[in-house]
Amino acid sequence: MIIKKGILAFAIAWAIMAAGCQQEVDQLIEPPTGQVFTNQSDVAAIIQRVVMNDGSIDNVVDGSSCSSLQLPVTVTVNGQEITLNSASDFNTVENIIDRYGDDDDEIEFDFPITVVLADYSTVTFTNEDQFEDFVDKCTEDSEDDDIECVDFKFPLSISIYNSDNQVADVVTVKDDEEMHDFIHDLNESEFAGFAFPITVILSDGTEIIISNNDDLEDVLENSIGDCDEDDDNDHNDDDADATDLLNTLTTGQWKISYFFNDEDETVNYTGYVLTFTNDGIVKVVKGGTTITASWSVDGDDGSLELDLDFGDDDLFEELTEDWDVLEYNLQTIKLTDDSEEYLSFARP
Repeated sequence: MIIKKGILAFAIAWAIMAAGCQQEVDQLIEPPTGQVFTNQSDVAAIIQRVVMNDGSIDNVVDGSSCSSLQLPVTVTVNGQEITLNSASDFNTVENIIDRYGDDDDEIEFDFPITVVLADYSTVTFTNEDQFEDFVDKCTEDSEDDDIECVDFKFPLSISIYNSDNQVADVVTVKDDEEMHDFIHDLNESEFAGFAFPITVILSDGTEIIISNNDDLEDVLENSIGDCDEDDDNDHNDDDADATDLLNTLTTGQWKISYFFNDEDETVNYTGYVLTFTNDGIVKVVKGGTTITASWSVDGDDGSLELDLDFGDDDLFEELTEDWDVLEYNLQTIKLTDDSEEYLSFARP
């Protein structure tokens, strides 16, 4: 933790009072309403939940929301060895898993591995049995206290006043871990207060300026459930709405990179280029051949669907379906339906 010596306004007032009189402690440190907190305050408890280590970020690899992997880690995914050096490498694992829809996926770790718990402490596992027992216990307990739909904008300055030795300091915290440690280390005789205003960032990127503890507690509580925290190990439910998918589809061209219907039929669609337009039309072009179909996106039931209708075209009628969207980004769109069919688009 980085500590800067200094005194905020309310700490100065306390120090002056301490030097000028011998009042009882409970008189001396009467806190300004909405400006300070203790380790027992409700606002301190909810702050701890916001700044916990998020164990869900790598669930596609370790299956545990209770912890995150301390990188680098080497894994073998469906026979392919990968060294995970950063969070972006988790996407590589997911892409391998999603490559085929009808296979049994297997991830093997190169032990020993170290994981980081919610309180930022670490545990090292030397073999698969130890780690599987840990993951199983996490799944059984399953309660997840961390709040992932809101973040603090760092750095933050926090004033501390100790009623035992009447010393006032200012602490600067630069990330979640330091914020977690700060609250954890507060003792019963210490009062703390943010240098308001502070800023928090919601899951949609909105920044909110906070001026007191009451407002901070309200904003943090209201953020609970505002986003999909991916703690259910469902890695195919990327946080997005129908508008985002619509914008992605209508940006640039696409090709059919994978189609599975009882067997891999991707080769039948080689060379076709698809263009989705904002008026609900998709044009499929290959050489001098053009096929026109309709499309729409629906997200009203809580999950995204891409509806395609190619009419009676002999080849493309197999793609006529209300497809469930497994996942998507600017480069890939992956779909499935209830009958174990899989369709993927990629950039040509």
